[in-house]
Amino acid sequence: LEELWAFNTEEVARAIFDSRLPVVSAVGHETDFTIADLVADLRAPTPSAAAELVAPSRIELERKCHSLQNRLIQGAVQNLRTKQERVRGSAGRNFIQALQSTTVVHKQEVKLLSLRLTQGIQAVQESARTKMRILAGKLDALSPLAILKRGYSLCRFPQTGQLIRSSHQVREGDLLEVILGEGGLSCQVKETKEGACGKSRSSA
Repeated sequence: LEELWAFNTEEVARAIFDSRLPVVSAVGHETDFTIADLVADLRAPTPSAAAELVAPSRIELERKCHSLQNRLIQGAVQNLRTKQERVRGSAGRNFIQALQSTTVVHKQEVKLLSLRLTQGIQAVQESARTKMRILAGKLDALSPLAILKRGYSLCRFPQTGQLIRSSHQVREGDLLEVILGEGGLSCQVKETKEGACGKSRSSA
């Protein structure tokens, strides 16, 4: 509760409410709930879930773009065929010549539309890839493994997996497990210290 209390303050709640940009709240774990979750535009249970909600699937975007491209081409071809049938039903050489001219024009229009659509699909795909790279970088920076690789470590009881945040949680002789950026250590407590200066204290 103490670690999440910053997201229950009035200042944070008002800042989220007054934000002109959409805000996705993904604080703590799935069971954690704060005032920030109530004020945000969208709540995600975890940061990973927030990334999936914000960044749509690249495969889904490509599928929609291909579907729009096919529908556009089919519509243009059908429109051209309809006009051809109308002209064929009309008598006179002038109509036939006009048909040929119109066919050429429409073929050019279809090619131009197809080119523009292809360019638009490429732009959408590139934008999606860029967003995915940015989100992946942010998630990697927040990853516990990345923090460990910077020289930090986690200390816990091997039997229960409970993390140790204070020297008051352990006693001399306790067996502990230390998780490093690469590998880990099995340690036994010889002495406990308290405070930022590491003042020794006797075991209970």
